[in-house]
Amino acid sequence: MKKTDEPYISILGIFEIIVLALGVIISISATIKPLKYTNKYTWCFVFAVIGLVFIIVLAKNLKKRYAWLLGACLIFVYIFVAGFGAIVCEVNASRLRQLSYYEGKNVYTYVNDVRYEWDGESVTYDPSVFVPLSEPLEFRVGDESKTYEVYTKEQSAQLFAEVFSGSTGIFLILAPKETEVVNTFEETPPDLTEQYLADGKFLTMMPYYEMSDGTWKTDKHVYKYRLEITGRMNNAAKDSTFIYLSNIEDISFDQAWKAAGLSSNMDDYFDEKDAVLVAIK
Repeated sequence: MKKTDEPYISILGIFEIIVLALGVIISISATIKPLKYTNKYTWCFVFAVIGLVFIIVLAKNLKKRYAWLLGACLIFVYIFVAGFGAIVCEVNASRLRQLSYYEGKNVYTYVNDVRYEWDGESVTYDPSVFVPLSEPLEFRVGDESKTYEVYTKEQSAQLFAEVFSGSTGIFLILAPKETEVVNTFEETPPDLTEQYLADGKFLTMMPYYEMSDGTWKTDKHVYKYRLEITGRMNNAAKDSTFIYLSNIEDISFDQAWKAAGLSSNMDDYFDEKDAVLVAIK
């Protein structure tokens, strides 16, 4: 009876199937990384599908003579095909990983009193598909203030803030939110300044607004907090109170009076984006 090497071929073929299966797992893992931020790379799942097809083809031919040669060819081809896909995904996942900076943060801006918020969605696009706004917009990103180039798209109410520029940019999608002014604090008329100070009333130095979403804003900037800070300055006969709109959660009385125009050191003053004095008594 003629000897056959089918058992050897079967064992080697099974090993080759395992190698292809590992390739499929790597393809899926690499594709999932950029999909966390954008669906643009969904097509890369095709490399995993190709690997599954190769596994099926090899499995159906395991008992044929020289099946191991077929497996070797399939593995060789798959290294190039799936390897290319994995590299594409890994490179773009590395770029998109920059979006992790924004995860869990409140990102928003205002345009003509309309609040635009980021809901966690982002896209990668060629910037040429967008219409740029005439100038960059200032955003609140958590406790920080940042400025981005912003774009619009035809027949869309959304804004697209570019956080990574290039031939293919990465954009945060910001949707308009319904907000309205619930309280307005008008600037104190100059002719009433002395009377207000004498009566112990707050002297409002600029108009500011309480918004329905819990934020506060001036005509220039938006703030998370309204801080009413009371204390007594050196040699003063009575307490003073300063009202700051702020993106800083806590301001000491010492910081408050110095930044109110009473310090000769410019380092004691706040950047207007971080805090602004709106009233005093």
